Amino acid sequence: MLPIPERPEETIISLMSLVQGMGKRELIKPGVIIPNDGPDITIFYQGEAELRRKSDDLLLFSSENRQLIGLPMSETFQRFCYLRTNSVCDIELVERNAFYQAVEKEHCWLDVIAVLSYYHAVFLWRDSYAHTKSSYLVVRHLLFQLNQLPEEKRYSINIAEFIQERTNLSRSYIMKVLSDLKTGGYITLKKGRLIKLNHLPAKY
Repeated sequence: MLPIPERPEETIISLMSLVQGMGKRELIKPGVIIPNDGPDITIFYQGEAELRRKSDDLLLFSSENRQLIGLPMSETFQRFCYLRTNSVCDIELVERNAFYQAVEKEHCWLDVIAVLSYYHAVFLWRDSYAHTKSSYLVVRHLLFQLNQLPEEKRYSINIAEFIQERTNLSRSYIMKVLSDLKTGGYITLKKGRLIKLNHLPAKY
């Protein structure tokens, strides 16, 4: 499993601090779709949100970290996907032109490039497993990904749903692979939750 690209935490926080208070800040309830077809950049201070593809509702990315969403000036992002909250989210909507004026004033364009490069790398990282020819390798990667979550978080997640909403694999195929891995002693499941992951075979 390739490691997820390193997050430029200090750079993201610095850009957030640069424009904090310039926009409209509010608490958003869980399950709300945040419009991303306007002129604003969405700053996530706290809470869990997910990015989904509009065409088939596929989950592309989810995060509980602080994020800057909407940096690209292209409208492709808005046409392609949407944001939805998974928990109460503390966000601020900052007008894009005001954001970039602040960036220009403080000479922070290299920071913007660094954050955009990180997001680009994350999607390339996702594609490295999502577009493989082997369906099993997709499941294998997501098992490793799920296993890296804190126990409390991992035990709250139904493993079949976790895999299905991130792929186009059928539920029957996912359940068969999980059943075979459990029978072989490679994973331990309880009520659909991943309790323990042992060494996973490279092939299925």
